[in-house]
Amino acid sequence: TAAAAGETPLSAAASCGHSDIIAQLVAARANPNHADPSSLTTPLMLAVVGGHMEAAQTLLGASADPNATRCRPEATPLLAAVASNSASMVQLLLDAHADINPTTHSLGMTPL
Repeated sequence: TAAAAGETPLSAAASCGHSDIIAQLVAARANPNHADPSSLTTPLMLAVVGGHMEAAQTLLGASADPNATRCRPEATPLLAAVASNSASMVQLLLDAHADINPTTHSLGMTPL
């Protein structure tokens, strides 16, 4: 099951773009920065990769870290938004103070 694999309800809601459920879970004290133990992927990264703008906005409003990385490959939400060519998601993350020059040793590049 997803729960057995380490996926939290917040991660599941983020990956599906359910911003209303995200808001309810965060109100119930779900941690918006909790990373999946196996992939180190945060709910914000899942929302960004899925192209779920409203979910990403909700997570950022709940203090999700726009600079949280995941390990394989090392990436940030901003790098994922740039890679998916989503100008609106890039702008959202820049407005949330995403680092434009994160350390990405394994990829050897920066988002911009």
